[in-house]
Amino acid sequence: MQSFHDSVDAYLAFCKELGESPEKAFSGHIPFRTNAEHHRNILIASRLVNKSINAWMDEALTEAAERIIEDFEKQTVQEKELISA
Repeated sequence: MQSFHDSVDAYLAFCKELGESPEKAFSGHIPFRTNAEHHRNILIASRLVNKSINAWMDEALTEAAERIIEDFEKQTVQEKELISA
């Protein structure tokens, strides 16, 4: 739960830096299109870990998003440290 709150805080800070208003609440539905080979690989991967495609994609996409956000935050901190040095 803490990581959710941290993500929201990071998003709000990001919006503030951009001078934009935060988006409204999300529905939880993401339209997703892919090609046949990717679809096959996603199905295989989800079955290998005994998850539905939706559960597997949710986990994979969430982990990828968290890594990107974390990398961005680290970069931002490093840039701020360089500027203030």
